[in-house]
Amino acid sequence: MTARSLFLGSCLAAGSLLASPLLLADTLYLHVQGIASDQGQVVVQVYDSEQHWLSDKPEHMVLRFKVDAAEVVSNPKLALPLPYGRYAIQVFQDLDSNGKLRTNWLGIPREPVGTSNNATGRMGPPKFDDASFEFSAENPEHKLDMVNI
Repeated sequence: MTARSLFLGSCLAAGSLLASPLLLADTLYLHVQGIASDQGQVVVQVYDSEQHWLSDKPEHMVLRFKVDAAEVVSNPKLALPLPYGRYAIQVFQDLDSNGKLRTNWLGIPREPVGTSNNATGRMGPPKFDDASFEFSAENPEHKLDMVNI
């Protein structure tokens, strides 16, 4: 392989990274309030469709990341790289750091949880439409409260 073909290959690879939706994203500032302790991690899961709302499969999420709970306690404002659009967010404090929301046998969360719009469900989880909001240049921030159910 010549130096020129290596350079061209590098340029093409860099170009494909620049085309990535998250790299072209704006920043949604999510204020997570009510973290009770600095134990474990805070897991943020962002969805853009009712069909996949609250799925635990990463491929059904627009964005999923974890941050130490101690960091969120000291700075509750998280920066999420997202393109403008309609989203619903679930956040939970993963107290045992297993990467999953712990629930009881009925599916009720046993770890602190919060959803966008502070949406709550009746006899089940909140609906996507109740939790969804429009992220835009005019609406760059969103707040949610963590609760123990």
